[in-house]
Amino acid sequence: MLVAQSAYLFDTTIENNFGEFGGYLDLELQDREEIRKYLHICCVMLPLEADCSVASGGERQRIFMAVNLALASKMSTKILMLDEPTSALDVGTADTLIENIKSYCKLNGMTLIVVSHDGAIADKYADVVLGLHSL
Repeated sequence: MLVAQSAYLFDTTIENNFGEFGGYLDLELQDREEIRKYLHICCVMLPLEADCSVASGGERQRIFMAVNLALASKMSTKILMLDEPTSALDVGTADTLIENIKSYCKLNGMTLIVVSHDGAIADKYADVVLGLHSL
């Protein structure tokens, strides 16, 4: 599963976004405790009733990742690819987010691929780094 850098969320609550995305794939993502688990992994400390249309860019990015992580889990996805997952985050939140997602993937037998320009995150968390350089 690829989680793009741009967050595509419906202008409704966090909880409703989980339901909307799950509905498109005929997956049930309505269990509130399960939703809170994925929000916690992705460092979202907002209530489920929070309106996504007024969330900051970093909050939207993390909510979108939480939704996609929940979907990946329901679909038994083996590879999760994140495109610039820390681009709208401060250093502390970025660090915690990558640590949480890497731990989650490891515990669940998922391969995590992160596309990033953040060398510090790569140096700290990557098991393997592939660099792309232009000639």
